[in-house]
Amino acid sequence: MKILARMSLSTKIVTVFSMALLMLTVTLTSIYIFKRYNEELAHMSERLHGAMIYLAEVLPEETSALNGAAPRAGALSGLVRGEGTVFIRAELFDRISEVTGTHVTYFDRNPASGEFQRIMTSVQRPDGSRAVGTVLDPNGPAHAALVSGNIFAGRVDIIGTPYDTLYEPVFDSNGRVVGSVFAGVPQAQFAATIRDFVMALLLPVLGILILTVAGGYLFVIRQMRPLRDLGHVVERLAARDYEIAIAEATAVDDIGALTRACIELRDDLIKGAEVARKAALQDAEREEKSTQLTRVVDDLRSGLSRLADGDLTMPIPSPAENPFPHEHEPLRQSYNAAVDRVNDMMGQVTDIARAVRDSSSEIASASRDLSGRAETQAATLEESAAALTELTESVRSTAERATRAQEASFGNRTGAERGSEIVREAVTAMQGIERGSEQITRIIGVIEDIAFQTNLLALNAGVEAARAGEAGRGFAVVASEVRLLAQRASDSAREIKGLISESTQQVAEGSALVRRTGESLAEILGRASEAANLVADIALAATEQARGLAEVNSGVNQLDHVTQQNSAAAEETSAAAVTLQSRSEDLMIALSHFRIIRASQDGKSLGVAPRTAGPEVAVEAKIVDWAPAAANAARSARTDKLRLSGTWAEF
Repeated sequence: MKILARMSLSTKIVTVFSMALLMLTVTLTSIYIFKRYNEELAHMSERLHGAMIYLAEVLPEETSALNGAAPRAGALSGLVRGEGTVFIRAELFDRISEVTGTHVTYFDRNPASGEFQRIMTSVQRPDGSRAVGTVLDPNGPAHAALVSGNIFAGRVDIIGTPYDTLYEPVFDSNGRVVGSVFAGVPQAQFAATIRDFVMALLLPVLGILILTVAGGYLFVIRQMRPLRDLGHVVERLAARDYEIAIAEATAVDDIGALTRACIELRDDLIKGAEVARKAALQDAEREEKSTQLTRVVDDLRSGLSRLADGDLTMPIPSPAENPFPHEHEPLRQSYNAAVDRVNDMMGQVTDIARAVRDSSSEIASASRDLSGRAETQAATLEESAAALTELTESVRSTAERATRAQEASFGNRTGAERGSEIVREAVTAMQGIERGSEQITRIIGVIEDIAFQTNLLALNAGVEAARAGEAGRGFAVVASEVRLLAQRASDSAREIKGLISESTQQVAEGSALVRRTGESLAEILGRASEAANLVADIALAATEQARGLAEVNSGVNQLDHVTQQNSAAAEETSAAAVTLQSRSEDLMIALSHFRIIRASQDGKSLGVAPRTAGPEVAVEAKIVDWAPAAANAARSARTDKLRLSGTWAEF
């Protein structure tokens, strides 16, 4: 940037033009070189394809071990390996290389190792001999592509020399890869072709560029000469040399317009110099007016300074030996009149402030008494509210217990009803047992009759057996056993009958007891219902009492809350009164800094300095509602800022 700052405008223009031309030339040359590079790549690809096609045509004619066939998809040669040994003459590959401008090779694949060995090639070793017998790099990309049966095209190092190559696999009749054909061009040959083209292109381009830059430089120097002359003219004008001659411009370009503008600037500067001379004369007149204005400003500043210090006794004077400027005399009179009005108002404000101070003292004393009585009343109401709260809680607890007793009475009545129902069921069951006992007694009687009849039959059977003699002995034994059984059955029946009789008697007694129990439970149920109704009435009454006491308690609490608010308001009023008294004292102190002229009752002036006569200004003090004033005073005490309260009317 420093170098550009030291350059002339012509040099800068030529430099920018040269750089732009150089960039354009480099861009076009690069595009052309890139295009030629792509053309050479396409030409090299065509040579490689031509070499492959040529190999596919001449190799089947050269050796019987290779046959021609239709190329596979993407392939060019289409060679198929047959039986026998491949023999190719070196002169054939040399002729192909000369015609196509490429190097060609035929590889035969070793079935055991899988390596591709060069059978014939035009590629030479560094010592100049043919690379026959060498193998393809097994780790290279070309080997991997050929093993997979694919075509490979790309850059490969062959015996230390980089080549642009094309490899195609050779298959046998079974489709196995048994060899390969190769065509390649050394990269050095391709690079030499591009280098020769670039050198042939750059030399004339550089010559044309140099001639163009030189011609542009001479053209710019010639065109910028009038601009340099105008620069000298502007320098002379800046030195206030307005008599310089400027040649008229005949050109209609920008430089001609700039020349005409410089001529107009010179003429305008000449006119400006004449205007400056006239302005100097006017400055002298303004200086005199400025002196008078300075006198006015100094007197006003002195008067305002005295006013700021609170001195209202000294107006702006106008002595005969040095009178106040006549043009500004109304300003002096207005200032003196304003000072007189302020002096009168300050006197009235002082009297009003003294009255406010005395009144605020009385208000503060009354507010303190009111605050004490309000606190005593609030404490009494608070104690009454606490006692009433405890009574309300006791009644509420009694109501809750009465409710629970009502629920218990209802439960007892329900239990009594269930007991009465059970007794009725027990009576019914006892009656069923009595009927069952009577049926059992009848059945026992039948059993006794059966036992008696059996006993008679056994006696008859024994008699008949005795008659039968020896033949009826066994039957007599059986009859004896039957008789014994009948006797035992009769005895058992009598015992059961006796037990049944006792049970029937006990059941009758139990039925009587159950009936009396049912009657007692019915009587208990009636009394339980009466007790439940009484407890329900008691619970309802206790609930009503609790509700009434709660309402009374709420009213007392509200009264207590209102009393607390009244106490707080009394305290705030007292604080506001104290604050008002303090602010009155502050106002008296602030007013004491003003020096005013006070008139006596007989009309004579009292003060430290005489004052000029001026119009009297009446200021009326107006007192309005004290509540906003007290609230504003309380807030002023909390925020420690002086605020106007609206107590006094504006004046």
